[in-house]
Amino acid sequence: MTEKKGMTRREFMSRTAKTAAIAAMTTGPAINVLGANDTMQLGLIGYGRRGSFLMDQTHRMMAKSKKPVEFIGVADIFEGWRDMGKDAAERVADKCAGYDHHMKLLENKDIVGVIIATPEHQHAKQMLDAIAAGKHIYAEKPMVHTVEEGKQVVKAANGSSCIIQVGTHRRSVDLFYEARDLVKSGAIGEVTFCEGWWHRNFKPGSKDAAWRYEIPEDANENTINWKEFHYTAKPAPFDTGRYFQWRCYEEYSNGIGSDLMVHQIDAINLVMGTTMPKSVVSSGATYKWKDGRTNPDTWSSILEYEEGFQLNYHSRFSNCNEEYGIKICGTLATIVIDRHFIMDVIPEAAYVLPEGVEVKPLHKQTHQRPVDSHNDAVQKHIENWYDCILAKKKETNCDVLTGHYGSAIAHMAVAAYQQKCELVWDKKAENFKKA
Repeated sequence: MTEKKGMTRREFMSRTAKTAAIAAMTTGPAINVLGANDTMQLGLIGYGRRGSFLMDQTHRMMAKSKKPVEFIGVADIFEGWRDMGKDAAERVADKCAGYDHHMKLLENKDIVGVIIATPEHQHAKQMLDAIAAGKHIYAEKPMVHTVEEGKQVVKAANGSSCIIQVGTHRRSVDLFYEARDLVKSGAIGEVTFCEGWWHRNFKPGSKDAAWRYEIPEDANENTINWKEFHYTAKPAPFDTGRYFQWRCYEEYSNGIGSDLMVHQIDAINLVMGTTMPKSVVSSGATYKWKDGRTNPDTWSSILEYEEGFQLNYHSRFSNCNEEYGIKICGTLATIVIDRHFIMDVIPEAAYVLPEGVEVKPLHKQTHQRPVDSHNDAVQKHIENWYDCILAKKKETNCDVLTGHYGSAIAHMAVAAYQQKCELVWDKKAENFKKA
């Protein structure tokens, strides 16, 4: 595969740090008033695409809420991102240390909590290390790569005082709780079918298409700790494509299952009050992006829940006529949440409704632009973590057990695809097996 080359470190820094600089300028006075001792000091493990975004959103949360936070440590095994993270943090913090390994960051006793935004297959080890070090954790979704890893993290977290938030941020969006209340009240009738989807399409020649993110020009064997990258994955020859485009490969990611599907499935679980399905079958293939990837670009899963409903999920990287959302289909009406800022309640036709029953249509939009709603949801999710740390409250909006089930569903669905069979959830073993 031909590697795509992209921005230099300086160019990337110029693009990503501008918003952080804006946040820094607006938050300076709040920090000065409260004083350094009242500022929550954090560390960031993994300053890449998502890590840089989460640092920026944390700064923006601080600007809005006047809840002072600063990053005093950034760890990354790629020298370029480590330096960029340190520079971005120091637009708010007086001083930020750069670490070439997450364990060195965890030794910093001034760091209260860490945001983990590394490749999926690294999450479990870094979370376990952070728990052992007594740090609170914001873990980007999916929480872990496999069911067994999730069980290990849950056990360690339950035996600690660590407060954990997992980054499925729809659990900090009011619309999904309103939908849950509608279902609970019986307003849409009996629910027997749900649907989730996330579709993407890309202009020919567009940058960062279909997980093929740009590769920094200063990325090479001298600036990347390639050996450290693998963790439990089988070692492979040095490849910047694998390093920066890891979602394409099953060794490091559950692909659509863990990058996209986990969001909609978790949202439906919230609305329906469920956790794990009783069975899953999946199908997928690489139809569009025949570039050496091992994770499919087209995907469908059917999940059966013992609560009495079926959930169909689908995703494609070749058409985005519908972008992403969920449907909750009841006998009286359907709830549709488009992306995560518009909700419609659509009544069934009058001729099928019971005598005397009337369902009023509802349309609610909470934000004008999708980008604002997405950023706002992430900021609220980070703020919830912040508040729970101050209150010493372990029940965050997406706690460790909820995060475990979200990633377990992704792992189970992908395993069903790989094994070409139906898999069922074994409650006693807390794992899946063949039907």
